[in-house]
Amino acid sequence: MSSPQPPKRPAANDRDARLKAALKANIARRKQQARHRADTGADTGAEGVAQDTEGPANDSPESATPNTPPAPPRAAAPNPRS
Repeated sequence: MSSPQPPKRPAANDRDARLKAALKANIARRKQQARHRADTGADTGAEGVAQDTEGPANDSPESATPNTPPAPPRAAAPNPRS
């Protein structure tokens, strides 16, 4: 037979109430975002950031690489067995 659980402390009840309210607000915000995305037809990538689907298509290899200088060559690691 299991013994009855002791009543929760008032601080635990306050924490539970705060967490419940925060969860409810978070779910409401996510639903609103999902509705907005569905209404606007926004396409999101893996990171959840809206992808630009309008504008000219950039199929050239130059546009695939950001405009940054190439990284310097890496030095070979010393061989510990030498």
